[in-house]
Amino acid sequence: MKKMLVTTMGLLLFFAGCSANKTEETSSTEKVVTTESSTSQSTSTKSANATSTEASKSRTTESSEQQSSNEQSAQPQASTNTAQASQPVTHVLWDAAKTAELATFMQSWGQEMGQQYRSYDDHVQANYYGLQVPQDIFDGKWTTVINQTPVSVEWSENGEGQADFQIVAIYSDIDHATPAGGHLYFFGFQQKQPKVLITQQNQGNQNNYLYFKETANESLKNAFIQLANRKTVLR
Repeated sequence: MKKMLVTTMGLLLFFAGCSANKTEETSSTEKVVTTESSTSQSTSTKSANATSTEASKSRTTESSEQQSSNEQSAQPQASTNTAQASQPVTHVLWDAAKTAELATFMQSWGQEMGQQYRSYDDHVQANYYGLQVPQDIFDGKWTTVINQTPVSVEWSENGEGQADFQIVAIYSDIDHATPAGGHLYFFGFQQKQPKVLITQQNQGNQNNYLYFKETANESLKNAFIQLANRKTVLR
């Protein structure tokens, strides 16, 4: 009987030990799983942080590259503007370019006035009521008079000279004069001031004076003044 009791108690103790070991194994397993899960989460967090940092660096790099590209693109335009602004300019009273622009203006202006003008110079003479203009003036056969004052005149390519009045352009509609008479214009400079002189004189006089006065046509006067005052870019 005692032997059976001992045997029974031994079995009970054995099963109790197995149960305890099993519980410990389960607890240990849960700890391992928990540790692995925590480690995995930590690894994932680190990976996410690293990815976020790399993305931030990438955006920063792209932004810097874009800014650099924009600055480089802006440099040629800025250089061009600076170059244009730094080009030297000078005020030339008259030149060939202004002569060409005046010719264009006189063509359109003449049409507006119902008149047809032709240009003359020191080589091409206008037969103005028997006078060879400007040669008869340059030769001293006739004297130019501005506002009742006799003045000396000369042909000038640039608006400068020694005479009282420098002629840079001559226009007349004498070849297509209307019954009202022809017009003769001297474009030039008096003391470097641009002026447009006109005469409609059609008869001679004992002094051989050719009387001029400043034009009253504001459109013609302003066009010439604007041309004369415009500055020229030196090339």
